[in-house]
Amino acid sequence: MESGAFDAATAGTPVITTAHGGAFDFLQSDAHFLIPGRVVPLDWLPAATWVEPDLDAAVEALRSVHADPVGYAESAELHATRMRETYAPEVVAHQFLEALAGVGIS
Repeated sequence: MESGAFDAATAGTPVITTAHGGAFDFLQSDAHFLIPGRVVPLDWLPAATWVEPDLDAAVEALRSVHADPVGYAESAELHATRMRETYAPEVVAHQFLEALAGVGIS
């Protein structure tokens, strides 16, 4: 499964996304924008919800990146380097195997 925000962040692209879900696990505020929003029901899918972003905050984030593209690109690239090291397949595999061993599965 791909994550657009994760893929963009590891490529060194500033990310603007809602402050909801898995993005908190890998995005840092110095390189990216987590936009506030409110959880709303989906009228076409019972019991499902999504986050409706604060459009004013999203526009402000877009304006910030547009006003300083070099600064945000540099910050995003530094974060991308950390992400590529932290989430490298061999690192994640090692952590997964350690977690399995920790619960008695080898």
